[in-house]
Amino acid sequence: MLDVKVQPIHEPPRVGDVRDSLAVAAALLGRPDLQIEPAPEEAFWLLADPRLAPGQDRSQALGPHSRGSGALTDTGYYVSRSARGDHLVVDGGAHGYLNGGHAHADALSLSLTVAGIPFLVDPGTGTYTADAVLRDRLRSSHMHNTLVIDDRSQSVARGPFSWARTANSHVRRWRTHEAFDYFEGEHDGYAPLEHRRHILMLRGDLLVVADLVRGAGRHTATVHWHVDPRWEVQARGHALTFATSGAYCQLVVPNGHVECFTADGKSGLGWHAPVYGSVRPMTSLRVTQDGGWPLWTASIFGLNADDPIVDACFVPVAATAGTLEHAVALRISRAASTDFVALAEAAPGHDGVTWRFEEFETDARMLFCRVAGRRLARFALMDGSLMRRRPEPAWRFEMPHRLPDIHVDLQDLCLPDGVTA
Repeated sequence: MLDVKVQPIHEPPRVGDVRDSLAVAAALLGRPDLQIEPAPEEAFWLLADPRLAPGQDRSQALGPHSRGSGALTDTGYYVSRSARGDHLVVDGGAHGYLNGGHAHADALSLSLTVAGIPFLVDPGTGTYTADAVLRDRLRSSHMHNTLVIDDRSQSVARGPFSWARTANSHVRRWRTHEAFDYFEGEHDGYAPLEHRRHILMLRGDLLVVADLVRGAGRHTATVHWHVDPRWEVQARGHALTFATSGAYCQLVVPNGHVECFTADGKSGLGWHAPVYGSVRPMTSLRVTQDGGWPLWTASIFGLNADDPIVDACFVPVAATAGTLEHAVALRISRAASTDFVALAEAAPGHDGVTWRFEEFETDARMLFCRVAGRRLARFALMDGSLMRRRPEPAWRFEMPHRLPDIHVDLQDLCLPDGVTA
């Protein structure tokens, strides 16, 4: 066998960095929207591009396309981006192609990059046939950033390239706005139990992942978060901090038992394969909650070091009996503000119903409010027409019809018609 070693002219590409492939695809297909950031050197060599002359400004030769959040509906991936390099990818698509030989049991899982540094990651593929136990473990639901019920994987493997049972996902809502992105999806991997995931991303500031499980009986729900090894993890009860060179973020969970694992032989957690054939230690977090259904669990990630999260808790939701299918509300205490996030789904035949939590009243499916001191500083709503807050100081937002989405930053002091603060 011929052993060929190539000495890189520049620095070698990072694992998981596909900018060169995207730049090549953009050039060959005439689709500049496919390219992310300036084209790496590898793209010029692959294209035999003469603009790779010494001293050439390669960022102008194959310039970047400014790409924001969006949905790749054919593959089922939903992407949220921020200007500073945060990158959230949610898997709401089909289990796999044909028999799903290379698929993982990762319905509604997500990966997250913070400030350009991978943070919540996929475990990768350590092997195909050399170690059947490792193969099945790394593609199980436990090894992905999603929820597991009763210690069962959503999809069940049968051999290294086949499945005995697979989960089917359905995306209910996807909204992207200049200030926030929202995803809602469900899957049937635990039927007759239902797992529905709501994700709200306030770009560069806050990520809320709220999981709803509905059904009968008492069960155990666990949410897993797998952290790239370049982050240092510190846990204190329900609050965790993550730090690396040039970035900092937090995780706060209002309920459940939090555990950390690194290279754990008993649970199999705390491992990943950054490249095929190489399994290395990482940190895995497991948040466990027991109880009857319906059950809500939430993971709140603070992405803004200037306004860190101090605490978070669930608050009661009130509505006329039988008008809501499900609802949840969270109060997030921060160093310089208090955030409220509330989600609700009207029961069939009750669209437009008004519901309440704490001092707020709304008919929206999603409401976010930020209070600084006693002043409303920012709010966003989706699929609604009103937001009120009482008692004094009272705030009111009302429109004659329901809006798909809106975001208002009251610090800009430019209030649209119908808003009183």
